[in-house]
Amino acid sequence: MPVSSISAPQGHSGSDKGPQSGLQSGPRFLVAGTSTAGIVFTEPGSGADPASGDDTDGVARRLAAMLSWQPLVDRLVADGFDRGSLNDLFYRMGHAYSPHAMGHKMRALFRRKFYPPPPLPPGEPAPAPAVYEWVLEEATLQRARDFMQEHDALLRGAEARFGVPKEVAVGLLLVETRLGTYLGKEMALRNLASLAATDSLVLLAPEMEGLTMTPDRSQWLEVRMGQKSRWAYAELKALLSHAADNEVDPVSMPGSVYGAIGICQFMPSNIPHYGVDGDGDGRVDLFNLHDAVHSLAHFLKSHGWKKGMDRAGQHSVLKRYNNSNIYANSILAVADALRQKAANP
Repeated sequence: MPVSSISAPQGHSGSDKGPQSGLQSGPRFLVAGTSTAGIVFTEPGSGADPASGDDTDGVARRLAAMLSWQPLVDRLVADGFDRGSLNDLFYRMGHAYSPHAMGHKMRALFRRKFYPPPPLPPGEPAPAPAVYEWVLEEATLQRARDFMQEHDALLRGAEARFGVPKEVAVGLLLVETRLGTYLGKEMALRNLASLAATDSLVLLAPEMEGLTMTPDRSQWLEVRMGQKSRWAYAELKALLSHAADNEVDPVSMPGSVYGAIGICQFMPSNIPHYGVDGDGDGRVDLFNLHDAVHSLAHFLKSHGWKKGMDRAGQHSVLKRYNNSNIYANSILAVADALRQKAANP
């Protein structure tokens, strides 16, 4: 059987370890049948795709889906990625291009920009800092306490190394992935590819129906969409490189709606800078709890976390992880609850 493998873009060495650009030699994905320019066909008369279990109609759907990504594939090839390997990925992914991911993001930004909430009446006090109510439910906090006790040695080791309190690390993991039990129902590859491929208002227009457009608003939307598309393209390349460097299949990698991955939900471009091999196996695998805990602690330390810093400083650093007040408030509220229970068992 022919074997399709991930290969390095021209100009990259494809070493066994360490984050590098490009798809390098490493993970090898078996695909049975005949391959032409990376497009996988089944053996004549077989009526099925051995890699996916599809019948002939399923193979046709996967081929059509793969072809819908060709403008994006062309861009990646121009940046040095291997066309055959990319076609194999998009064939196996089995989802056609859709502007929905970009539409979801742009509609939210559009409403925030042009339909802001009314200001508070004069003299009315500002509301108390908001938190995600679910994180302070007793059953949720008990799971966090149990998690902290079960992984005490790991959490203390990361705290000693990077200075991030174990309660804060647990609070972050609780908010991000419910302590690793919810890694996202999306496919990181699909969503980043969708965002990257949506680079014109023509593609986005169906997703913006029902919103009042003016020339100025359309211009703003085009600029913001272009920024998000370029950002996603860089993240997509980082995801593909990370997958190759660490011998994981990006098709099987779950992620958030905007492509964050792992128990600690890193964007792929952060992994080369802040990812840590916490268990010493020579790989950075953010779906491994040891690597995830050390990586999130490294990120926070690198963005200013210091022992003994005040509440405002902690809040500011947590917003570097996710620029949201309610996000930072929730992590600190969980940390407070965990400390309080430890002090008053």
